[in-house]
Amino acid sequence: RKQYHAKNAEYLNRYHAIKYQRTKASGKLARKRYYDKWKKQVFDHYGYQCVCCGEDEHRFLTIDHMNDNGAQQRELVGAGYVFFKWLVANNYPNDYRVLCHNCNTGRFRNGGKCPHETRKYLPSNWIV
Repeated sequence: RKQYHAKNAEYLNRYHAIKYQRTKASGKLARKRYYDKWKKQVFDHYGYQCVCCGEDEHRFLTIDHMNDNGAQQRELVGAGYVFFKWLVANNYPNDYRVLCHNCNTGRFRNGGKCPHETRKYLPSNWIV
């Protein structure tokens, strides 16, 4: 087998490149379906609405690490569907919640408080 591969390396490289191009789209769809399956399970449990502002457009929603340990979590567990699988396997821990991307990013950049929370204390003529 090694001898065959060594002798036909150029042909095999072309064959695998063509095969990859042919199946690239179907592989991408399969990965998306797998990701969506795990994401749906997680959001079915945690809900489909931002707990801060009430946004309910599912494309804007994300899972927030309430303890601000997202970087460590991604380093230990991973991201994407791997993280969703981890949440399911660990029986949906209570230190996670659903936020929209705006609230999640705002919390990160505002020292742990969403701008919606801090806006309440600003004068009414203040432009945020």
